[in-house]
Amino acid sequence: MEMENDEGDPFGGRRAKEFSEGLRKTCRIIAEKNYLMVCSNQVREVIGATQYQVKTKSPGGKALEFYPSLRLEFSSPTKIKLEKQIVGKKQTRITGVETTISVFKSSIWKPFRSAKVSILFDYGVDVIADNLQYIKDNTENTTYTLKGEKLSNELYKAIKIVEDSNAENDLREEVINLWEEIESKFVQERKPKR
Repeated sequence: MEMENDEGDPFGGRRAKEFSEGLRKTCRIIAEKNYLMVCSNQVREVIGATQYQVKTKSPGGKALEFYPSLRLEFSSPTKIKLEKQIVGKKQTRITGVETTISVFKSSIWKPFRSAKVSILFDYGVDVIADNLQYIKDNTENTTYTLKGEKLSNELYKAIKIVEDSNAENDLREEVINLWEEIESKFVQERKPKR
C-alpha cells in the first residue's frame, strides 16, 4: 500500500487501524471458542523519550495493547557459552541465549512476575537446566540437587544425570512444589471489602 501510489500510507497508520478492526471483530469468537491467539512483534524505540518516559513501544497501534489477556516481554538476552578442552586448547562456542521473560500485562493472574529462560540453538527451551537452576537459586543449596540428593556442581553434568535417570517429571514436580510454597508465603489474608 505504501508503494502502490503517491498517497499510499506514508505514516503506516493503516496497519494499526486494521489490527483494531480485526481484533474487535474476532475477540468474541476467540473467547467463545476458547482459542489461544499468539502475536509476536519487536519493540521500537520511542524517539525523543525523556528519562521518565517509556523508551520502547509495540508497533501496530493500541489494539495490541488493549485486547490481550496476557502480554509477555522478552528482554536482556545473554549468550550461553560452552567451553571444551580439545587437543590441549580451550575452545568456546555460543550454544544459545538466556532471556528474561516478564509479565507486562495480565488479566488472568498476577502481573509483574518474571523468569529466566534458556533457549539452546537446534534444541529449544532447556527446561531441565532452567528447573535445576530454579531449585538452586531459590533454596540454600550450593549445588544442583533433586529431591534433596546432590547431583553435581556443574550444570551440564546435573542435566545428564536427570536425563539418564528419566527424572524429568520428578524435577518438574519439585519445581512446582517449591514455586507453590514460595507463593503461599506472600498470600495476605484480608477481611473482605464492604
